[in-house]
Amino acid sequence: MAAKDNQLTGIVNKNYFNQELEEKINENKTKAVMNLNSQRLNKYDIRIIVNELKVNQCWKELYLNGNNLTSDTIQNMCEVLKLNTHLELLSLSGNPLYSDGAKLIGDLMLENKSIKILIINSNQFKDHGIEHIAQMLKYNKTLKELQIMNNQITHMGMINLVEALKINKNLENLNVSKNEFTEYGVSTIIDMLNTNRTLKVLNISSTDIPFKAQDEIQRKTTDNTICKVEY
Repeated sequence: MAAKDNQLTGIVNKNYFNQELEEKINENKTKAVMNLNSQRLNKYDIRIIVNELKVNQCWKELYLNGNNLTSDTIQNMCEVLKLNTHLELLSLSGNPLYSDGAKLIGDLMLENKSIKILIINSNQFKDHGIEHIAQMLKYNKTLKELQIMNNQITHMGMINLVEALKINKNLENLNVSKNEFTEYGVSTIIDMLNTNRTLKVLNISSTDIPFKAQDEIQRKTTDNTICKVEY
């Protein structure tokens, strides 16, 4: 989505206008889904979206994947979404948010009471960023589905997530596929599956967990007939 960046010596020009974005917003004001994937959005575009989020009561799903967004870009949006009571799905995949972005999202989800599906794949969170997501899971009572695929999570990050799921009684679907954790921490996964009776799907496919450890998870969690583990 090309737009002329009317920026003067680093100061935001209040006259900045992106006609294509404005038209797209106007066309979708009363729709439930707002798809802004791969639109080359800049921080001024995000401010236009934020202004709409403050008043829009129709959007249930917001997709902002693949826009090269950074933690600085989404900071104001995360603050506004803390008070949003209409959005139920937020997708920010494929943006270089790193651990600072994970903290912003974690803080957002500690206060937001409407988002049920959070899709944050391929954001380069790594273990440090996942700490913020895990901490959020200990207290959030709304989230039902969390996708954090391909975030360079090792067994240390996975252990933090699993420990949080021993406390969380609301999450039903967790997708941590395409990450880098191995057999280390498998015992923690087993402990969680033997105590958590809310989680229905745990996707750990395309990770470095060997087949032997996968078999161990299956053998030692036979009492859990609720959760399907996908390898």
